[in-house]
Amino acid sequence: MSSELAPARALPGELPWSRMAAPPPATQNRAEHFLAFVGTALIAMRIELTPQLLTVGDLLVVATFPIWWPVTRRYVGTRAWLFLGLLCIPAGMVLSVLNSVDHQIRLGTSATSTVLMVSLLCSVGFMLWAKERLTPGGLVATFGLGLLVGMSTDSALFATNPWKFGLALPVSILVLGLAQMTKRRWAEMLAVITLCLVSGLTDGRSFFALFLLTATLIAWQMRPKVSSRKGSAFRAIAGLILAAIVVYNLGQAIILDGFLGEETQQRTAQQIGDSGNLILGGRPEIAATANLMRVDPLGFGSGTIPNYNDIRTAKQGMAYVGYDPNNGYVEKWMFGHGYALHSGFGDYWAIYGFLGLAFTGFALVVVLRRLGTALAGRTASAALIFVSSLTIWNVFFAPSYSGMKMLILILALSFIARPAPPPDPLARPRRRYWPNH
Repeated sequence: MSSELAPARALPGELPWSRMAAPPPATQNRAEHFLAFVGTALIAMRIELTPQLLTVGDLLVVATFPIWWPVTRRYVGTRAWLFLGLLCIPAGMVLSVLNSVDHQIRLGTSATSTVLMVSLLCSVGFMLWAKERLTPGGLVATFGLGLLVGMSTDSALFATNPWKFGLALPVSILVLGLAQMTKRRWAEMLAVITLCLVSGLTDGRSFFALFLLTATLIAWQMRPKVSSRKGSAFRAIAGLILAAIVVYNLGQAIILDGFLGEETQQRTAQQIGDSGNLILGGRPEIAATANLMRVDPLGFGSGTIPNYNDIRTAKQGMAYVGYDPNNGYVEKWMFGHGYALHSGFGDYWAIYGFLGLAFTGFALVVVLRRLGTALAGRTASAALIFVSSLTIWNVFFAPSYSGMKMLILILALSFIARPAPPPDPLARPRRRYWPNH
């Protein structure tokens, strides 16, 4: 027998089997699965403990840092993104100092921004660890369950439309996760079509469009294979953009034709008439963000409170696209307690400046790369497509705080594990002991 295949000789005084790594006890596996389940649900629930938005899930993910930190090394780009996020914290404080000449600075606002950034970074790290203990569908379903349990029903809007202003997101994530666990494409397609119809009939225009896009991409992956050539992630992303344009125009036509109700039809027509574009008409905050970037490109800082000039600049941008900003919304909601620009990239830029834009851009690249690779290989689940699309939408058209949960989930799903190095047959086996062995 060759020396490469011969069993290693025991050292003097060493039992022959003591150099073999014993498997972890079954109780340890169960404990890790339980921790992954509970931690994932708590991250999604966001049970707030302080005015600075510290949550029970935040305490758990910080406390388990020694457990999940080594796992981040195994995922491409994870530690670079985490380091960039850490750099954003002092950058926001420096910007606040620079703007203190003509702006009011509140330490409480700065503390809230810092807590949210640490929460985002640590939650993604924990979810990567949890992903290795739960199946992908199980991770998504657990997150959806946490969203559902932690859902607030106190809002006045919830009473007017429970699905649109409460149930839509948690139920969608839970259903898509359960459908993925079946490992059946038809189950995922059935779930997506059902959620699409429910969203359309309850005035959920954004979700209706996103589910329509998801159904289109699932159907595209189910088409017969006519070539053995491997798909390209770049071509898949180009196809995704084309599909998004088609779905946008198709969805707009469906709404304007009255298929989703007269109220939705009239509101959509008015928004298009005011600004010439449905997106700008429905999200005029992006025009405010663009004008603020033009006037103050460096950003404002994590503890900075808007002044009169900032509010006036934002209003000028919104008025330019046909929106009437003199209705109290700008003063009360956008600039009442800081900079709430109704977009992830806008909020992170206002708080952290250019580093905030780099942080957001890095995350977008990770999401698009993962989605493109999965679409090219026809392995993209409905949950991956929907959450990726929703996250991209949130980055441009939703507040950073409300989009934070989906950003955590999609980054946990999107960071790609490094390929394991091939074993070296000549390497001397290391002595490894598990506890109690």
